[in-house]
Amino acid sequence: MPSLVHRIARRLFPTRAGDMERESREWMLICPKCGHERSYWDIGGIRYKARSRGKRVGLRCPSCGKFRMHKVERRPG
Repeated sequence: MPSLVHRIARRLFPTRAGDMERESREWMLICPKCGHERSYWDIGGIRYKARSRGKRVGLRCPSCGKFRMHKVERRPG
């Protein structure tokens, strides 16, 4: 089930929705404790035409169960 953010983006930008999803799936959140990875899209977010260096996001890891500052990095392709 798409998140509220995904539904709003698809309604506001129907021609770019596919590109937004593709690019958001390239951005990975990595747990510093256990190394578990998941995409920005999978957590309900959108990252489109973005850049970052050293960005971190506070989340609870589904693998180890700890709240940590997950590293955000892009993995194209």
